[in-house]
Order: sequence, then C-alpha cells, then structure tokens
Amino acid sequence: MKNKAINRLSQIVSHKDIGLWVVALSWFIINSGLYLLYGIQTGLESEKYINQATQLYETGGVSEFRYHFYFGIIGLLYFVKLLGLNIYSAIYIQLAVSLAAHLYLYNSLKLNPAISISSRTSALLLIIIAPSFEYWNWTLYSESIFFSAILFFAATCIKNKPTDKRSIAIQVLLLTFCILSRPSGVLLIIPWILYVLQTNFKHRSWKMISACLLAGGVAFIAISNVILGTIGGWHVMDPFTNGYVICDISEYSQAHQFSLTANSPIGQLIEFTLKYPAEFLSLTFKKLVAFFTQYRDYYSPLHNAYVIIYSLVTLGLFLKGLIFGKLKDPLTLMLYSAIALWTISIIFQCDDYHSRFYNAILPLVILVGINPVARSFKKNCAKLKGEV
Repeated sequence: MKNKAINRLSQIVSHKDIGLWVVALSWFIINSGLYLLYGIQTGLESEKYINQATQLYETGGVSEFRYHFYFGIIGLLYFVKLLGLNIYSAIYIQLAVSLAAHLYLYNSLKLNPAISISSRTSALLLIIIAPSFEYWNWTLYSESIFFSAILFFAATCIKNKPTDKRSIAIQVLLLTFCILSRPSGVLLIIPWILYVLQTNFKHRSWKMISACLLAGGVAFIAISNVILGTIGGWHVMDPFTNGYVICDISEYSQAHQFSLTANSPIGQLIEFTLKYPAEFLSLTFKKLVAFFTQYRDYYSPLHNAYVIIYSLVTLGLFLKGLIFGKLKDPLTLMLYSAIALWTISIIFQCDDYHSRFYNAILPLVILVGINPVARSFKKNCAKLKGEV
C-alpha cells in the first residue's frame, strides 16, 4: 500500500502532469490576488450562516427549516466551532477543498483520451479566471462549498459510470451534499437521473432504471416544493409581481398583481406562464441576457468588458459543443440538461447580483465544449501533417 501511494505521488509530480501544476499555480495566483484585493469577508450574508452555526452548536438546531439546504457552510462553521477553532479556519478549509476539487476534475478529464493536456488545462483555467468563481473562497457565503461540491460531483460522473452500486452510492452522496449546500442543487437530480437511465439502458438494467426514475422524480418534486415554500420573506411569485431581473432590483415602479388559483409554488408558476404570456416573455428575455452575459449596469465599464468577453468565449465553446457534441453520450446529456434546468430556474425566478447562479453551472458549460474542441484541434493538426 505504501509503495502504491509513493508511485502515485511520483506520477503526479512527473513532467507528464505539467498541466496539473499549471492549474494549481494558477489557482494559487488568482486566489492570492483576490485576498490582496478584498481580504477575508465575514460580514453581510456570511453573518447569517455564522449565527446559524452558533445556534446549532448551542441548541442542536437551526432557526428555520430552510437552513438545512445551506448545511455545507453551516456544517463547516459548526465543525470548526466544535474543534474550538476560529471562523478563519473555515476559510482555510474551504480553500483547501476548492483546490482539491479543481485538481480532481482535472484528473478525471485525463480518462478521456480525446482530451489533450492543453484542453483540460485550458478548461480548468477558464473556470479559475471566471469573473467571480474563486472570489467566494474568501467569504463565508455558501457558494465556495457549493461550487466545490459541483466540481466533485461532475468529476465523479466523468470518472465512474453509474453501472454499479458503489459508483451510484458515491454519486448519490455527492448529489445529496450539493442539495444540502444550496437549494439550487436540487436541479441536478433530473440530469443525473437521465445520466443513470441512458447509461443503464444500454445494459438493460430495467430494475435500476425504474427505481431511479421513480425515486428521482418524487424527490425532485417534493424537495422543490419544500424549498420554494420555505424561503423566509420570499414568495415564488415575487420576481413577477415586482419585475425582478436581478433579485431585489425591481423593473416596475409599483408591484403588479396577478390572479392565480394554484396553491403549490410550482403550480403558481405554471399558471402564471399560461395566463400572462406577455409579462412572462418580456422578463424572460431580460433575465437571459443578464444570466448569460453577466452584464450589470452597476459594474464599471472595464469590469463589464471583461465579463462580456469572458462570456462570449465560454458560450462560444458551449455552442460548439452543442452543435458538434454527441447527445447520445449519457454524460453529455446530463451536462446539457443541467444547464437547461438552471436556465429555466432563472427564467422563473431572478438572477443574482454577481452571477452566482451562472457560476454554479459555468464548469458544466465549459465541459460541454471540451470534446468537440479537442476533436477539432486534433483533426486540424492531422490535416496539417498530411495524415488525413
């Protein structure tokens, strides 16, 4: 066992894994720069998670049910308090988890022979230099743990096909952690079910297909209604009655009233779409622009230029993947469906001030574009060499 570990370590530090070192060094440079610019942020939204962790430590519970869906950061803060450490220890732990998640994703991409070192290194670099993806590592918001959980989940799905109990158990565990790190993690349930179904359909594992379809469908509907119905001070129709494109920034001079009869949150959204299509489509267009370009009128011109250029590059990769990718591939289908569901959720709710919702699916957007780019690059190189 000891020799195996030593051999594995020697492989990692070998020149063949230079991309791994590039990713690690880039992550360190970007995160160090963010620290120098902004320092450690423990105020604003961080405070409510600190308070909930304190209450969990003192009373054994949180103040509201909704905080169960932020267990990632609350649990981390509770853990460091349990050990008698200060809250800055939580920052250092989530930094270590973030770096590990990036490197694990990089290593999982090595299993695909069509993805070269340059392609997988570029993919991770695009994630690292995203306008605000790494920023949350220096806060005690829920995003750092959530983003790391998504990276681990995506990497595990790439590395292990859900055809055996062990692989499925690991993926279910990570999926559950995503859901308990941020409510939007529930949007990964359906994509993962499709991944399991399409993978096992080829193996004709009908019992597994039926069980996953039934359990996943029920879980998605139940958890979604619980989440949408327990957000304190927030109603599912608020984005439409107040005209929110960016959350809490109204497009209307005064709130609009809509006559709806459905009781459940999801039912109200469906009824609104059918009854008021003009209002729905107008807000939808504005939300999609804000979501995919990450443009904000309160950003500086330089900042907006950066986010728009970055968005054009990543969306260009995504569109190439969408056009030339293989939808029959179970993993590709999972990535597409996750991105689609996240987009739909923004259409029916609102976008974040600093694109936190888009950053959650950013790694998936980039992963969609890797295979076609890698294949295209290799084909062009082969043509130049006269091999094809």
